[in-house]
Amino acid sequence: MRSVVRSVVLVCVSTFGVAGMASAGPITFASAADYDNNAAQTTGWFRDVLNGSLINRGLDVGGTGHTALNFTGSDNNAAVLGRIAVYDTAPSTTSPTFFTGDIAISADILIGTVNNGKGAGIMTLFGESGSDAGLALFLSDAGNSDGLNVRLVQQTGISSANLSTVALGTGITEDAWYRLALTLSFNGPNFTITGKVYGHTTDTDPNSALGAQVGSTLSYTALLSSGNYSNPYEIGLVGRGIGAVEDTSVTNFDIEGGAIVNNTDVTAVPEPGTIALIGTGLVAVAARLRRRR
Repeated sequence: MRSVVRSVVLVCVSTFGVAGMASAGPITFASAADYDNNAAQTTGWFRDVLNGSLINRGLDVGGTGHTALNFTGSDNNAAVLGRIAVYDTAPSTTSPTFFTGDIAISADILIGTVNNGKGAGIMTLFGESGSDAGLALFLSDAGNSDGLNVRLVQQTGISSANLSTVALGTGITEDAWYRLALTLSFNGPNFTITGKVYGHTTDTDPNSALGAQVGSTLSYTALLSSGNYSNPYEIGLVGRGIGAVEDTSVTNFDIEGGAIVNNTDVTAVPEPGTIALIGTGLVAVAARLRRRR
């Protein structure tokens, strides 16, 4: 497995201040410095907000020998269900880490033996207070009806319904790693989520080179006012099944862009890693970020 060497940047922000562009990753969930397996997180970069007992750091569920954040347990057919872990630069405090502006996020996902539909996704536009909701780019393995979807994320869980979908047929193989890449961009009152999924040249190694794109590119555009989406927003990881044992793993979580706001802590943020800035939309986001810097 690849050895990842990180340096850190100290980011100091005042209340309602902006810390500049945020970069983090790749987060491989190799130790408590990435994710704390305690019931209440005090270290690492993530904090459980829903069904934390079903979220744990360890070796992946597919037996490929890579460290990961594992979503486990069984889910019924409820309309809203699942597990949520938010990215948090200071998980021991009660203050969420909010982002603003365009952002690109990627992660590698492995889905265990299929039994009905299940998977995991990258969450954005989320909020933990009031009636705030969010959205997730969700990779689903469901036999011969796999999909790349945009789903509503509520504080009580992830919806089983898709707001937008790209059909992948039987494109997702169990116990294999896939790179999920999300970009969020804003245009006036509108936002657009763009999503892609790629295989790896060695499907049991999330650190191997990317292979071909699986299926087509997903693009979902809506008004911020069309839902209870939070802006500034939280980001994170989600998992859920539909009448299934979840057993899904995530590693190599990576962020480029956005700006951390409304966090009064001095925090250490890992330097940029191997985010998949792939395709015209992702490269365009990267170019805009370089110009801002």
